[in-house]
Amino acid sequence: MRALLRGWDPIGVFSIPSPAPPDEYDCLIDPLVERLDRGDGADDLIRYLTQRLDDHFGLSADPDKLRQFVGRALEWRAGGTLPQP
Repeated sequence: MRALLRGWDPIGVFSIPSPAPPDEYDCLIDPLVERLDRGDGADDLIRYLTQRLDDHFGLSADPDKLRQFVGRALEWRAGGTLPQP
């Protein structure tokens, strides 16, 4: 999940020259895995992430990239192969 979150990089900390903390998105890992484990669907995950990004990071995610990330997270939880970002 950490690799998926870093690949998505919703606030863009890994796309700037200065080093980003490797645990920047760790606060999202456990809540996301719990939601995936209980079977939350894409819309539920999108709502959760939209709210969490706004509340915790003070930023909004690109809706298309958010939907792509959620699709990858659902595929990851299902144990399938992940498409390249």
